[in-house]
Order: sequence, then structure tokens, then C-alpha cells
Amino acid sequence: MLTVTVQVKAPPDMAQAVKEALAMWLERYGDAHVVSVVAKAPEQMRIGRERTT
Repeated sequence: MLTVTVQVKAPPDMAQAVKEALAMWLERYGDAHVVSVVAKAPEQMRIGRERTT
């Protein structure tokens, strides 16, 4: 069994489409399923210092 980790630079709303496309492509080589998909949205930049308590 192989475990493959892939990073795709795509908008977070494309996660489902990317997951399905990868699963279909990988099935050419044997039984495959996507274990997890994590969408990371870009972080907003902050100006100034963060407050600490």
C-alpha cells in the first residue's frame, strides 16, 4: 500500500472537485480512496501589534 500526500494550489471551494479528480485518476493503478481533504483558507494580514493579556 502507498500513502501519497499532495498539496494543490487551488481555491478552497474546489476541494470536492480536486478530491474526485484525484480519486478517479488513482483508481487506474488499483483500489484507491481519498482519506482526507483539508482546505486552508488564506490568512488575513494584520496591521499593528497583537494585544496580549
